[in-house]
Amino acid sequence: MTTPDWSTGSGYTWVGPTSGGVWTDASNWQYDGEPATHAPDAQTNGTLTIPAGATVIVPADVSILGQPNSLSVDVLGKLVIENSSSALSINTLTVENGGTAIVERPLALNNGLYINNGGTTTFEGVTQDWTNPSVNLTLQQGGTLNLDKSNIVMNNASGAGAVNITGGSVISTASNSTKISGPITVTGSSFTDKSQLTGTLTLNDGATGTLATGSWPTGTVVFGSGNNTVVLPSDSWGTQSLTLQNLKQGDRLGIDGSTVNSVTLASNNISVEFPNPDKTSQQTTISSSLKAVTYDSSFTTAPTGSDTQTTEIDNNQGVICFLAGSMIATPNGVVAVENIRRGDEVLTFVNGVTHVRPVVWAGMAQATVNPALPDDMAGYPVRILADAIAPGVPYQDLLVTAEHGIFANGMLVPARMLVNGSSIFFDRSITQYAYYHVETAEHSIIMANGMLTESYLDTGNRRNFVSDGNVVTIGAKAKNWAEHAAVPLGTARHVVEPIWRVLAARAAQVAGHNAAPAKPDITHSHGLHLVTPAGTVIRPLRAMGRNISFMLPAGVESVRLVSRASRPCDVEGPFVDKRRMLGVLLGRVTVLSAGKAVDVTAHLAEEDGAHGWQDMPQPTTRWTDGNALLPLGATTARGPALLTVEVLQAGPYLATPAAFTLPLAANG
Repeated sequence: MTTPDWSTGSGYTWVGPTSGGVWTDASNWQYDGEPATHAPDAQTNGTLTIPAGATVIVPADVSILGQPNSLSVDVLGKLVIENSSSALSINTLTVENGGTAIVERPLALNNGLYINNGGTTTFEGVTQDWTNPSVNLTLQQGGTLNLDKSNIVMNNASGAGAVNITGGSVISTASNSTKISGPITVTGSSFTDKSQLTGTLTLNDGATGTLATGSWPTGTVVFGSGNNTVVLPSDSWGTQSLTLQNLKQGDRLGIDGSTVNSVTLASNNISVEFPNPDKTSQQTTISSSLKAVTYDSSFTTAPTGSDTQTTEIDNNQGVICFLAGSMIATPNGVVAVENIRRGDEVLTFVNGVTHVRPVVWAGMAQATVNPALPDDMAGYPVRILADAIAPGVPYQDLLVTAEHGIFANGMLVPARMLVNGSSIFFDRSITQYAYYHVETAEHSIIMANGMLTESYLDTGNRRNFVSDGNVVTIGAKAKNWAEHAAVPLGTARHVVEPIWRVLAARAAQVAGHNAAPAKPDITHSHGLHLVTPAGTVIRPLRAMGRNISFMLPAGVESVRLVSRASRPCDVEGPFVDKRRMLGVLLGRVTVLSAGKAVDVTAHLAEEDGAHGWQDMPQPTTRWTDGNALLPLGATTARGPALLTVEVLQAGPYLATPAAFTLPLAANG
């Protein structure tokens, strides 16, 4: 041959082994029916064929195949385009019936990607905007496109084939240039359609489907396995041709770019109410309805006939979140928590293995500290100094709310329970702040400032947050720690105290630590006495063992049991998860009047926390909070009476100032 065989003629065909052959070995190729002298490269023209039964790998160091607008790759077997930092440039890639293409890097296709009937193409771990470099997808009916662990913006794509989105992928379409009429199935991933959804979109296992404002959805969204989220367009005409199928309890609905006030379910339709973005309009809310809705058979409380149900965004529970500046680990490096949005990806950690999961919701709220409350309840953030947990953990100070879970020994321990006042402390200099939630489809262990902690678990406080596309949960069942947490919540003393002591012991090694606070003075003297409704103080008449007796004047229908009181977490340490004020634990209470002893039990029926009554360790025992109202009824109606209370437990207490005097007989 007088001209290079790789630049003229009709094309190359792989004739090497069915697997394991080397792309750059010319002996694996045939050119126009003759043994090739060169492997395909940037000078190749014509057609390159991967025959049925062969698996061929395009190596990472090959970035261009064919002269501009000159080479078409025809796949009847299996073509693997190996991962590389450079896109692979080809004129045309066609996957024929029975053919498979595995794409591990971006493509630059001048003429396009054609997936014919029976052909399959899988993009795996690819991040690319198909606008530039272009892909120009044509997906024929019967063809399959798989997008796995990828972040792709689809542009200039069309066809009636099937699209499967998996592995935590984040996929979107660009305006109306993408028209996929075939079935789209999203599993554990997110898909945002900005064009024309005319087929069926099926959501499985925590998937999110967003039909953006300005799109024209006329197809059907099917709620498949697990609980999933659909975000609807904010323009009413964008939803009125859309059908939802198999909606069930726990699925979620939202509005693109808006918060949601409520969702009203009818037997065959749904109406979503949200704020009117036109602030000049007298109409403050907009109600958008769909074409039709069907409910899954498992949703046994779904409305029937003319019934309707209105689901509100859940009410407030606890606050578990990050302050601004917390750096969250993502596949692309760390990102400040305040910059994370729904659809972004974060790194999560399961049994020591790193996974990538999409963010399904991100919210923000404001907090103002109430200094009248104890530090752990006032709202002060917890500051965890750099290196407080271990060298480099966290790598810079981390600010979280008191209830935020810190991952330790396989459990999540509330930050407040690790406060030692030295390397981990309530930052009382911060009295107002914004705090942020990041939620993944499943509650997850994530990394903030190099430290393992938790994502948001929706226990019912979503309504208090401003978000980038709020959602309402159908059936409105809040999650809970017992059933939905990534790992158990660790609050038992035997779990937390060893961790606390290790961190407290290393606090002196941490740069910028505070001096360790002194241990508080404590006492076991309860100082129990009575106070009548008239304000009269009644001291004990006698104390015998656990029984303390008081003389009651005639006609007294109630008294207050007043004593020292402290919170066990203040006396023993924050590793004790008991934050109620506890006075004395009472057993039997009797009134002796006119020679007859009567048991007093009214206090046992009081609601928890009412009138100074706290926990009931046993059905016949109850703690006071240091000032509890004891109803006596008519026990003193006939004259003075003797009240005897059995004190089963008292203290320890924080020692009171010297000005507080204790009646000698009350010491016990």
